[in-house]
Amino acid sequence: MPVIDLHPDLRAELQAHLRSYLNDALEPDDEIGDLKASLILDFILDQIGPGIYNQALNDLQQHVMVRLSDAVDALYKAPPK
Repeated sequence: MPVIDLHPDLRAELQAHLRSYLNDALEPDDEIGDLKASLILDFILDQIGPGIYNQALNDLQQHVMVRLSDAVDALYKAPPK
């Protein structure tokens, strides 16, 4: 079971995209089927997915911190009523 659990519909869609891409990129004799596409998708989710996920969280955290800092600055600069 992959570390990143996908909704079955999304998994099927990604698997189909992966199979289509690889079949276009490979020689005609090297076409892959659903099983191979599923195994490759599992590998990507297990080995590559966590790194991408963690980077996305770090990027989001930095973005939120900048926005929060801007909001705090705006509060202190706001004229008194």
